[in-house]
Amino acid sequence: METPQAAVPKNRLLHGTTQAIIIRKLLVHSALQQAKVIGQPLSEQTLNSICTVGTEFVVNDSPWFGRSGDRVTPRVVNTADYISRGFSKFLEEQRGWTREKVITDRAVAGVAAAEDQRIDASIELPASPGYALDRVELFPFLDEFTAAHPELEPDRAAVLFYQRYGRRGCFHLGALEERHRHHFRQAQTTGPIRVGVEFETGYIASSFRSLNKLGFLYRRGLIDAGVFITSRDKASATRIWPATTRNGSFEELERLQYRDSIVLPIWEFGFAPDRFGRTAPYLGKTRTYTMTNTGDVETVGGVPSQVWEGNAKRFLRRAQPST
Repeated sequence: METPQAAVPKNRLLHGTTQAIIIRKLLVHSALQQAKVIGQPLSEQTLNSICTVGTEFVVNDSPWFGRSGDRVTPRVVNTADYISRGFSKFLEEQRGWTREKVITDRAVAGVAAAEDQRIDASIELPASPGYALDRVELFPFLDEFTAAHPELEPDRAAVLFYQRYGRRGCFHLGALEERHRHHFRQAQTTGPIRVGVEFETGYIASSFRSLNKLGFLYRRGLIDAGVFITSRDKASATRIWPATTRNGSFEELERLQYRDSIVLPIWEFGFAPDRFGRTAPYLGKTRTYTMTNTGDVETVGGVPSQVWEGNAKRFLRRAQPST
């Protein structure tokens, strides 16, 4: 059974013409009744709070350089912290999420501290009881369901349904066909829906690590759903951070078939600037900043360059990287 896609509102988030962050995917299982509670505030409000020029997220991708010995090399002038910290700060201050949450796996004795997981943000939401799948019904259901859906491999089906209905009582049956529902019973009680967020702006390996972290917490029963946010595509990521290898993006993740490893209900959001502009401010850790010409000239490798300052650092302009 494919995970149903929830309807995505046709607003500025989809087109990226007036706002920074766009929705890339909305893959949360339709059986999770809290989908609108989580997804709408994230997409329409929290992500939209990241702006640099008016109500837009405009990134200045002007090239800047610095001295490295007797050579001139590119320098990073936009920080990823401006995006990720602004996002988590808004969640905490305006939406009641817990920022930088440390989750301890108390089932692990002795080495629990080594297995603590820090996630960017989390929240617990009230939930009404959903449905449960008792162990005695699990394997008869899997045998029946996978026979009717040969496109879903049995091992993946086992994890999906056991985690959602064998370990939890907060999921409803959603799009599950009527002929399979007799295996399930109404859950009597359920705890709150626990949602964890990972915001990734680093290397592609970091994206996989963040997704694996959410999956680990889900399979350990420590969260019930996840939110993952990263760059929409490699082209926009490399324009924001041109002098690094911050190539983590949904474009790269899709190329590496990342969905094969995802078993938890998850919202996925991709971000990209509304536009790039050479007159926009640059992204500092907590605020934007501009460059100031010091009036000094520095010669590196026989090439004179203007010296500018910004964000408490010195940069060179009109210099070319040495070969």
